[in-house]
Amino acid sequence: MPSSFEEGSAFLHMETVIIPLLIGLLVDLLLISPFVGTDDDFPALNFFRTWLLGRFFKLLWINHVDESWEAKLKRANEDFSAELRPMWWFFQDVCIPVAMKLLVALGVPYVLAKGVFPRLGYSASVNLIVYRFSWLGSFGLCVFYYLGKVLFVQLHDSIRHDRYAIGRRLEDVGDGS
Repeated sequence: MPSSFEEGSAFLHMETVIIPLLIGLLVDLLLISPFVGTDDDFPALNFFRTWLLGRFFKLLWINHVDESWEAKLKRANEDFSAELRPMWWFFQDVCIPVAMKLLVALGVPYVLAKGVFPRLGYSASVNLIVYRFSWLGSFGLCVFYYLGKVLFVQLHDSIRHDRYAIGRRLEDVGDGS
């Protein structure tokens, strides 16, 4: 079993460094890097700017988009400051799922852009453009998939409601004679 210092430093490192850095890297590769610099230049990443960008978006997400994270983080800070053990619930319920989703969001476009696309035989300039816009393209595909799923569910629900008269008041109608 890890000591309280090891557990506390792992919590602090994951909370303040790793997750904001991954969020900042994703935001940087999605919104900034494809549009900044020359066409033949790879995206230049600044560690502090990337971390600060991730910290900003993390706080923005927690405070304005999904308030359920605020309660989890408050509980973790209270448990950490009161030295209640074990803190592994935080790693299993919060840190690891978030970090895994961020790593998948960062890794899949990179593998497709660097591993699969260059083997198709395009020129180096086309491959560089694909590499620069791969995260933006994967984000667009995710948004397109989400919108398609929402529209399909709404269409399915509307057909089901029309067919089975869900949510309507039934009236006794005569024979029509």
